[in-house]
Amino acid sequence: MPAARSIDRGTARRYLVLHHLLAPPRSLPPGEDSVRCVFDRLGSLQFDPIDVAGRNHDLVLLARIGGYRREMTERLLYEERSVYETYNKGLSLVPIRGAGVVPPHLG
Repeated sequence: MPAARSIDRGTARRYLVLHHLLAPPRSLPPGEDSVRCVFDRLGSLQFDPIDVAGRNHDLVLLARIGGYRREMTERLLYEERSVYETYNKGLSLVPIRGAGVVPPHLG
């Protein structure tokens, strides 16, 4: 087993922001392929159907996808059924299978 490597906080922070598709903000293009990309990368999103200041999954996707519209996720959830609602330590949206869609600038 290789020896553990140490990295500084700044490097760790940059890695996490890039890995979670937060830099640059809203860098994914609008569309369902970008929603699939976020699900593929994160695995699941907390699902909160109550809309007070915005539904949690919509806020997460809005931070990553330029021009995001809630209809994009609703179509994947209720029409295409490539995402489903389940419990994953809380109510979550989870992809049925990996869509394998990676926008060109993330490939």
